[in-house]
Amino acid sequence: MYNKHMRLIEINQTDKAKKKITKFALKNNLEYDFVYLLFSLCWNYDDELYDEGFWVQDLVKDKEYNERIDIICKILKLDNNPIDKNYVVETIYKQLMNLNKGILENNFLIGSQNENYPYVSKYASYHYLANATVDRLKTLDWKHGIFEGKNKGILDSETIIVNVFRKIFRGGSVDKDTLDFLYTDFAIELPYLDKKYNVFDWTNEYLRIIDQEKDTLTDLIKKLKQYCKGNKQFLQTILEALSYSGKIKVKGHGIENKFIPDYRNEKSKHDNSNDWTYPLRFWNGK
Repeated sequence: MYNKHMRLIEINQTDKAKKKITKFALKNNLEYDFVYLLFSLCWNYDDELYDEGFWVQDLVKDKEYNERIDIICKILKLDNNPIDKNYVVETIYKQLMNLNKGILENNFLIGSQNENYPYVSKYASYHYLANATVDRLKTLDWKHGIFEGKNKGILDSETIIVNVFRKIFRGGSVDKDTLDFLYTDFAIELPYLDKKYNVFDWTNEYLRIIDQEKDTLTDLIKKLKQYCKGNKQFLQTILEALSYSGKIKVKGHGIENKFIPDYRNEKSKHDNSNDWTYPLRFWNGK
């Protein structure tokens, strides 16, 4: 099932793999070499069982592995000092208090129109944690790392690297509930290239054409395709982000003055809707 006991030099060697990684680099405005190093530590597009690739596990930690980890740590300005939960919580809280909302909004628009998950992810995380306090942040999941057997109870550089991959690959998906991903989202700066974008604020026009009385969640995605490109998962991530920000309003589930993570386990009676996060999973009612 997993790619086990493989060496890094055996991963993502085909033209198919390199083309897919090139697309991620272009969409996310990042150097190909950085994205290739990152993906090869986490995801193998040459997996024999899965056409779209699969997680890499149990890599041989040889000289090549250590050198690549060192390169990525240098690019991301990571060190080997252990990071505990209190430090993570305090850092996230400070980031929330000091983020430039104008830049955040602008980057969200850029990301939404260019299938750039990291820009959308940070916007989503910021609004997901609206009304956060230090004590409220401490209630979120603390996995203390992906890799077992060492550094128990702390966040290490290897875990952060995996979370950077997740952020680029699928915006963290539903990992907004975990402190280790949120720390990565807020505190780790990606090495973006300098590039100018034409930004169009499509959100007001989109909000005018959706109708909670008539539209299903599938309809929301279909209508969003007029303004944003990307697959279903990416478009769903954009819509969830807009629901966290309060731009998309869900009847009976207003987010004003709420700490949204407190409601993350509240389920809709429509099972398929629970593939979405709160509050949009209640778009079609209870």
